[in-house]
Amino acid sequence: MSSTVRLQHNRIGLALHRLRDGEGQPLLLLHGLGEQSPEVAPGWTSSWKGAVFALDFTGHGASDVPRGGGYTAETLMADVDVALDGRRRGRADRRDGSRAQADPGCVGGHPR
Repeated sequence: MSSTVRLQHNRIGLALHRLRDGEGQPLLLLHGLGEQSPEVAPGWTSSWKGAVFALDFTGHGASDVPRGGGYTAETLMADVDVALDGRRRGRADRRDGSRAQADPGCVGGHPR
């Protein structure tokens, strides 16, 4: 992964990975329960012109693990809201504490 920024979701630090730079609308990749973000942009994203990002959900990959669980669908979807909001507002914090410049908006899903 080329860079990882930290987003704060209540007491949990979420990892948002920038897998590839690009021009245009960014793409946000989401993994399945019990999985983690890919280390490189998947081949099927090669036709996507914008930057490609991947979010590690609460308790997954490089994101913090909550005490006592917290893996409800509502929590994981709220993680996505935090990632999208952080991207729009430029509030992504790098692991070293500096601020990352964010592109406006992300699109989730598989390009057709």
